[in-house]
Amino acid sequence: MDIAIRRVTRPLWLREFAEEYDDIKLDVWVNPTRGMLTDYGDIQKASVGAVVRLKELAELVGTDPDNVTDKEKASVAALMDDANNRTFAWYADVWSQGDEEIAPDEVREFSIRCQEDDPALWEFILNKTWELINDHRDRSKKG
Repeated sequence: MDIAIRRVTRPLWLREFAEEYDDIKLDVWVNPTRGMLTDYGDIQKASVGAVVRLKELAELVGTDPDNVTDKEKASVAALMDDANNRTFAWYADVWSQGDEEIAPDEVREFSIRCQEDDPALWEFILNKTWELINDHRDRSKKG
């Protein structure tokens, strides 16, 4: 069959979060490839692994910070940074399939601003992104 598989996008309107964001939207790539979805799963596993290692180090530190070497601290920080960078790059790709190109550094900066100023906005955007992807992938909703 000579049918090109297209990247399908759906608008994520921020006015669904708050009316003050009336005309702001992200274009979400709702049919990311199997490879993209696998990458996301791998990123999440790496992130969980970094958090587990961080908790292990915290237990080692206990009341004496000298129980953990600077090398061990740097290793965990590198794991966390890598997982975060890969996450920001993944979302930048998913949100860059429409009219606007979004860089991973822009996603990082926006995430930081949201965490400081309105954490619920960041959670809304992530949850809505996955809602749009899952709605598209849910074949039972297609006629």
